[in-house]
Amino acid sequence: MPQFQITTAASVKAKRDLTGTGLDAVIARLIDSVSQMARDYMGRELLAASYTEVLPLRARRRYVTLKAFPLTSVTSVKYASSRDFTNVTAMDAAGYQVLLPQGQIYLAGLSTWFEPGFLQIVYAGGMAADTTAFMAAFPRISVAADDEVIARLNRRLVPDGSPQALGSSVAYQDELKPLTDFYAALDPHRRLRL
Repeated sequence: MPQFQITTAASVKAKRDLTGTGLDAVIARLIDSVSQMARDYMGRELLAASYTEVLPLRARRRYVTLKAFPLTSVTSVKYASSRDFTNVTAMDAAGYQVLLPQGQIYLAGLSTWFEPGFLQIVYAGGMAADTTAFMAAFPRISVAADDEVIARLNRRLVPDGSPQALGSSVAYQDELKPLTDFYAALDPHRRLRL
């Protein structure tokens, strides 16, 4: 599956005042990279779609957090002592509570409090159906992604840092690291792991 992109080449080019298509391939790779960084840092799925997650359930644990939230719907929740769900019946919906915006499920109906096991949850959720919808719903993240792509574009020749000759003096340019503002834009949307 191709990487879900959190901004567009057109947005990056407009912000950087670039014209032409000479850097389009580089910009596309940078957008993929920055989008993957955002997904990994937030610990959640960006694309709104249908998902099936199998999660370990530790003893005395009753809350689980799903990767693709906010949730749109939960189709089924199954509990088993092993990862084999072939002959397991889905739990009654009265046995669990779903917090759609947070992507959390509270398992009130499990009686095996001290036994670990596994959950299989089939559901629909995610941040946005496409890049345009993502940019409209999360403009701060998209703007920060534009800035991150531009910073990487500007430093593509020396990402690991190096001395730079400035006339008669030499300055050291630090290695390229993600911008503080990029992480600040992502922080409020990180997945809470229970």
